[in-house]
Amino acid sequence: GELARKLYFQRVLKVDGADSMRYYASAKLPWNMKPAFGMLSDAMPLMGYRRTGYIVLAGACGVVAWNSLGLLPLQAASAVPFLVLMNLS
Repeated sequence: GELARKLYFQRVLKVDGADSMRYYASAKLPWNMKPAFGMLSDAMPLMGYRRTGYIVLAGACGVVAWNSLGLLPLQAASAVPFLVLMNLS
C-alpha cells in the first residue's frame, strides 16, 4: 500500500514529499474516527439495523472513490476527498 500511494502521488498527481504527507494524513482521518463511527452505528440504526446500513454505505463510498481515482484526471487537492472516501470503506 505504501509504495502504491507514493507512486500515485509522485507520478500521477506530481506532488512533492511534504504535500504528499499532508494529503495522506488528511486521507487517513477516517481511521482515527472509527470509534466514533462505531458509537454512531450503535446509537442511530439505519433502516432498522445497527451496522448493515453503515456497511452498505461505506461500500458504496469505496466504489465511488476507487472508480473516481482510477478513471478521472484529478489534481492533487481534488483527489483528497476521494482518498477520504476510500478510507471510509
